[in-house]
Order: sequence, then structure tokens, then C-alpha cells
Amino acid sequence: MKLIEKAIIFVKKWHGTQMRKTGDHPFYWHTLKVAEMVVEKYTKTDVVIAQYCMI
Repeated sequence: MKLIEKAIIFVKKWHGTQMRKTGDHPFYWHTLKVAEMVVEKYTKTDVVIAQYCMI
């Protein structure tokens, strides 16, 4: 869990102020939601982190 938290902090650091074109969510929001879906199917931390950092 600690590595996933670090990945979230990393992505927020680099993309935290960017917004989606619609303006309704931060840019990183989509990858966070996809990461949640990945967690349901895969329990390997490196898979979840790799998906989340694919911006």
C-alpha cells in the first residue's frame, strides 16, 4: 500500500494542477479510477503502480 501511495503522490506532484478538458476533475482522476478497477482484478502492487503512472 505504501508504494501505491507514493505513486499517487508522484502523479499529483507532476499533474496535480492540470484539469481534464471538461474541467470537472483533475487530470490524474481517470487513472486513479482505472487503478481502482485494476486492484479488483490484480493484487500485484507493481501492476497497479505501472497502470497508475501511465499518464
